[in-house]
Amino acid sequence: MNNLKLFSVLALCAALVLFSFSLLPQGTAQADRGGGLLSKPAPTTLASGATSYTSAVNTSLTPLNVFDYGSIQIHATVDVTGSQVITVVPQFSNQPTVNCAVATNWFTATVPLVFATSNITPTTSFVNESFTITGDGSAAREVPTQGRCFRLQLNFDSAGQVYTPTVYVRPVNRY
Repeated sequence: MNNLKLFSVLALCAALVLFSFSLLPQGTAQADRGGGLLSKPAPTTLASGATSYTSAVNTSLTPLNVFDYGSIQIHATVDVTGSQVITVVPQFSNQPTVNCAVATNWFTATVPLVFATSNITPTTSFVNESFTITGDGSAAREVPTQGRCFRLQLNFDSAGQVYTPTVYVRPVNRY
């Protein structure tokens, strides 16, 4: 009889614990390909494809606050006339402003590369995270967060052609 009471109490406790897990908020975490959890909000549109440019220009797209994220996924598509080369330049600012839209002191995102020279002394160099799209095309890149504010600068190499960019970014956390 005592064993039956003990079993009943344990079963009730287990049922309550399982039920309490169902009441926890469900986030946007999902498994990523690396086996960890991935938290990512919906993509943010920085360029909708509604604005066309007709001259050589460096265009800085609207900055975002990415303080709480570990990396940013970038997807850029460009529709051009001719063979225009577009360089997508991820930039960060660590200026402690209230609004990233008024941040200054932007720097280009870089990643360190460590390699051994002929005398086996490790050497570190930094490589820009910018990438290019030639003609009509798309490219995607994920860059590590290197500052509080993030923006993209689009550099176009020649005048006289029409180009229409569409750019989406998504801040990401992996844990």
